[in-house]
Amino acid sequence: MTALDKKKPIILFGAGQIGKKALDFYGTDRVRFFVDNFKAGLYYYGIPILSMEDLRQIHNDYEIVITTLPKFQNEIKEQMDTAGIHGATVFDSSDPYGMFESDARLEKFRNKHEGKRCFLLGNGPSLSVKDLDAIAAHGDISFAANKIYKFFGQTVWRPDYYFAVDPHLLSQNWEGIAAVKETKFLARNILNWLPLSKTDRLIDNDNTYLFQSRYLEYDPEKKAFRPEYDLFNEAYPAFSEDASKFVYEGFSVIYVMIQWAAYMGFTELFLLGVDYNYKETCNYFEHFVPPQEFLPQKGSEHFCDDYFKEGERVSVPDMHATGMSFKKAEDYSRHHGFRIFNATREGNLEVFERVDLDSLWNFK
Repeated sequence: MTALDKKKPIILFGAGQIGKKALDFYGTDRVRFFVDNFKAGLYYYGIPILSMEDLRQIHNDYEIVITTLPKFQNEIKEQMDTAGIHGATVFDSSDPYGMFESDARLEKFRNKHEGKRCFLLGNGPSLSVKDLDAIAAHGDISFAANKIYKFFGQTVWRPDYYFAVDPHLLSQNWEGIAAVKETKFLARNILNWLPLSKTDRLIDNDNTYLFQSRYLEYDPEKKAFRPEYDLFNEAYPAFSEDASKFVYEGFSVIYVMIQWAAYMGFTELFLLGVDYNYKETCNYFEHFVPPQEFLPQKGSEHFCDDYFKEGERVSVPDMHATGMSFKKAEDYSRHHGFRIFNATREGNLEVFERVDLDSLWNFK
């Protein structure tokens, strides 16, 4: 490991897995900030993340340590040289791709609901209180995510399993997520973007489970995303064989829930409220688009008009990547003993076989 001669406090450039190893090595008493070109304004393991401009203003009072993959180090050095920042140290990690251990309790969900059906709920405008009440009345198991809690005041229905995987959503709405008392599954990495005082409130009950996820890393050389897990000989998209160890992210929380439902042994998965219809989309494989500030507008892409707060930073949906993931899920399901159906009323998702929602319950 790299040791520093000076006794100045430290700033780590790179808020990722190598940055976490450096944080463990130097200690939280000495590491005051992270810097990251794409995560400024968030937190990583309770440590604030600064922008390059922030670093330029305060760097003289700190030791700077580069904590990124080797292929990005020269670019960061050049970036700092241009900003007049010199003398940074490179952190040497022998295992930059090491994963944290998964929560051993997750194994108890393997085939827990073998042979049953479940509903995976999106947050599209087609989702209604009537549908949620019907799920509750018929005793079906359901998965939901993100701001589904905005429905709680209108229905007795509650999800059996709640999921959150988006760090931007979590960092700006952590209190609403903390208030969800049902069984919660949170991607472990998204907790890195909050101060420790807030993460403690998120995981303060025995019904909260942290799972590992593998995702796409941004490649500044190509100005595009690449699969972090291509190091494991997995091309994007991939489907987890064991969700208790990790799941693959597919630019949609629905894809994460599908993998967990498969792990739990469900044989029929019905998507509901997955309208798959957005006014603004992008293709992250071709061009990185940072989170956009939400501005109120007529109509909504979600089940309520105030789903996002004015000024909230929102990730732009990538229809290309999610489409690839959904096609992967459809193919995987047909070869592994379960099926995925789309019970969404209307909408634009045609990857999965359509079914009429009312016919599932035989009511009008």
